[in-house]
Amino acid sequence: MTSIAFAAFINCINLQSIVVDANNTTYDSRDNCNAIIETANNTLIAGCQNTVIPNSVDKIGSDAFNGCSNLTSIIIPDGVTIIDDYAFWQCTGLTSVTLPNSLLRIDYHAFQGCSGLTSINIPDGVTSIGSKAFDGCTSLIVLTIPNSVTSIATDAFTGIQYIVYSGSADYSPWGAEAVYAAQEGFLFFSDVEKHNLVKCMKEATGSITIPGSVSNIDLSTFSGCTGITEVIWDVANYPDIILRNSLSPFNEISDNIKSFIFSNNVERIPAYLCSDMSGLTDISIPNSVKEIGFHAVDGCDELVNLTLGSGLLNIADYAFANCKRLEQIKVYASRVIDLTPYSFENIGVKSLLPVYVPEERLNNYKRDQYWSEFNLQVLSASSAAATELTVIPHYTTADVAWPSVDDAATYEMTVTSGGETVCTLIFNAQGQLVSALYRAPAAERHNAAASQQGFKFTVIGLE
Repeated sequence: MTSIAFAAFINCINLQSIVVDANNTTYDSRDNCNAIIETANNTLIAGCQNTVIPNSVDKIGSDAFNGCSNLTSIIIPDGVTIIDDYAFWQCTGLTSVTLPNSLLRIDYHAFQGCSGLTSINIPDGVTSIGSKAFDGCTSLIVLTIPNSVTSIATDAFTGIQYIVYSGSADYSPWGAEAVYAAQEGFLFFSDVEKHNLVKCMKEATGSITIPGSVSNIDLSTFSGCTGITEVIWDVANYPDIILRNSLSPFNEISDNIKSFIFSNNVERIPAYLCSDMSGLTDISIPNSVKEIGFHAVDGCDELVNLTLGSGLLNIADYAFANCKRLEQIKVYASRVIDLTPYSFENIGVKSLLPVYVPEERLNNYKRDQYWSEFNLQVLSASSAAATELTVIPHYTTADVAWPSVDDAATYEMTVTSGGETVCTLIFNAQGQLVSALYRAPAAERHNAAASQQGFKFTVIGLE
């Protein structure tokens, strides 16, 4: 046999084995691959549900697996540069495809109708995607397209919800519901600069970090993301949240969040950000924060412990309203924090709530019109030592509030990573670093310099 007609084996859904006679000089089924390969140009022209594509193949030909609905997975080896038109058309049982780094082109209708396909990784290096190439791949929720792709047909992704792409191809969204410009984990942005956070995938679980570039979060961004239990907020100056019904952007998962951590980059906590998060029991405001917006933590009715950092200047109306289970507030601010009559509205009997403040500021707080309503006490060294920092890798500095009562001979600061101690720093009562004890892999050296504000040091080798 020297010629096989176009699309000769389409819709042969039960075909399990293909063998070409060893004496055929036009076609072969090398390496027991269960396929037909054009020998001269190494193009696979027909396959079946049990095909294993040999490494010597350069191209998947037109209609090669057309209608092969019993095909469930396929690995396309490195060396293949083209997946031709209709190559996997209507392979409805196909759930897994591995594409090679050598791939340059995915032609029209190549994966059309592959409704069982839930994910596919398009490698960097692909330059073009043809018409209806992924049309009808309805189980593909998100498809990430590398920036190497410069040509995409107008209807390439009909039926797919979200495309992640930051390249230069025209005619977006190519049939998809939406195109997002960048991706970090499960977070999607509508712009390359990552200002507008528009979607979080429902598969997101555990902890997520909101990057510092964000200036807008859509009200529905976290809809259905009930697996998220912790948020790390790294936005320095997010604008006040004035949304429909004055809701937090986390409103749809507010009951699921058990931990909300503000990084040391944050300067202002915007209005409504943590409102109605009933799972929060502890909130620590870092020393970098200067202002807390109105209703920022309103309605966190399980909040027990509140720590206010040394840089805080004012707390707006209703910022901590309706936090009825507060048991203590620790204040490290170097000056009396400005309150309004409503900053701690409806939290119970204020005179019974202990508020620990620096000893040198105690009388100032007692003279303040609003702070004087609380049970003011001196911040002890033991309570000050409870301060913890969460350090995100790119940070270069971190502020720690020094205990205002220095009746101990020495103080220790322990640096941990992954639950294991990396080093222990020992200070004397005057705040001078007197010893640094390291464990591998930290390099045993430090660089320290005194300043009017305290003691600054750099530890090298903690990676």
